[in-house]
Amino acid sequence: MQSMKRGAQDYLIKEQLTPELLHYAITNAIEKMSMSRQMEEQRLELARQHRAFQMLAENAPDIIARFDSDLRYLYVNPAITQATGFAAESFVGKSNREAGMPEDLCTIWDECLREVFATGQFKQLDYIFPSPSGERFYQSRLAPEFNAERQVISVLNISRDVTDLKRTEMALRESEARLRMAFSVAKMGTWDWDISTGNLRWSEEHETILGLPAGTFGGTYDAFLALVYPDDVANIAKKIQQALDQHTEYQIDFRMYGADDKLHWTTGRGKAPIMMSVVPHACLVLYRILQNINWQSNRPSSMQMILMSLLMRSMIASSSLMRMERCYG
Repeated sequence: MQSMKRGAQDYLIKEQLTPELLHYAITNAIEKMSMSRQMEEQRLELARQHRAFQMLAENAPDIIARFDSDLRYLYVNPAITQATGFAAESFVGKSNREAGMPEDLCTIWDECLREVFATGQFKQLDYIFPSPSGERFYQSRLAPEFNAERQVISVLNISRDVTDLKRTEMALRESEARLRMAFSVAKMGTWDWDISTGNLRWSEEHETILGLPAGTFGGTYDAFLALVYPDDVANIAKKIQQALDQHTEYQIDFRMYGADDKLHWTTGRGKAPIMMSVVPHACLVLYRILQNINWQSNRPSSMQMILMSLLMRSMIASSSLMRMERCYG
């Protein structure tokens, strides 16, 4: 009540006191109190948010940093120590160059930061950093921070160590190259079929073995069936459906037309991965094209069948990992 009186006195001249003026003065005093209370609540909320950010940033495994318009660190969390060997405090108030970072990276970082300040747009940066433990792969996301006038006043950066992911990618590429070599030597082709879209990815070996011009395959399951001898289509559909329903491997012997409309006996082995409910690509298949001289004499040997099985399982594992990476990476 005392504060209300003091507030009211700011608007009163005792000699001119009227009921209207008194009402106006009290209303203004109440508004001042309300504004003061709101400002205090906002201050407390900002302090709470700052503490929450500090707790999150200080314990995050990713490097979290904030830069001013001079490209100097306003803040960086302790995760930078593990990456660089330098204490986080040694970066504050300095640019990357002043903090002793590699010159080539400083140039790249300066360009990216200036671009975010100039455009107000997000920026992603991938780079290799020479950490104390060796070269590490990092992926950084730079986000603009605006003031009330929508001017960029700082840039927030989150850098993540993606070394393990990059090494997995390289290992998968090497594995895929070895598989392709094995397919070529063994005269096998591969395809995987996306049930949801009907798209079918067909390896180059299929076209080579059938004598088809490169790139002529239509890329759909229907295009594949168009090359199959009509009497064999129903059996293929039946075996594949069983594999999809039971998540089991299957083997089918059937005939396909080559470039000269000549029939080629083929044997196919495939599997519908158990992970198909997570990864929307349902079926991976290997085909072995047999010589079209005498079917029985050219049936694959037990050693060839073992090789087909091993190659198929290796391909499923490699392909599934790469798809999961695309879905969740």
